[in-house]
Amino acid sequence: MRILVLLSIVAGLIITAGCQADTLDASPPGSNSTPLPIASKQEIATPDRSDPNMTKIPERIPPTEPISPITGEVPPELLETIVNDLAKRTGAPPNQIVVIQDQDVVWNDGSLGCPKRGEFYTQALVNGYWVILEVDGARYDYRVAATGYFFICEGGLPPGVPNTPNS
Repeated sequence: MRILVLLSIVAGLIITAGCQADTLDASPPGSNSTPLPIASKQEIATPDRSDPNMTKIPERIPPTEPISPITGEVPPELLETIVNDLAKRTGAPPNQIVVIQDQDVVWNDGSLGCPKRGEFYTQALVNGYWVILEVDGARYDYRVAATGYFFICEGGLPPGVPNTPNS
């Protein structure tokens, strides 16, 4: 009998609690607070970007002119060795080889920015150079360590790549 009385009391409390006003909409008696306004569905106007009164300048404006390659940073004797290497490979005289870029670079690892699949490289910064030579309309991408070690990066200079490495 006691269980039945307790169950009916609990059921009564549940029913009366469900019938009360929402506490978010109504303030307790004696309270000075005002209820929160109901959110309206008004549209927010999008600013007119052609308006001359807009003063915010973009953070970064892409260059409209091509970026000039950097030259003159490789030691002359090392650059001469690289040019002579390309002359041997192509059969062109060294004076017909044009230096497009010879730039001082810090490479991210021992791959000198030209990793080969399946190869492992020293995981340390490597001081070196990035040399791009041109002969008979073909460009050759040389990767050079400051120690004098160099190689042609096969598949280097894909279309659309900027004139600086990703290092």
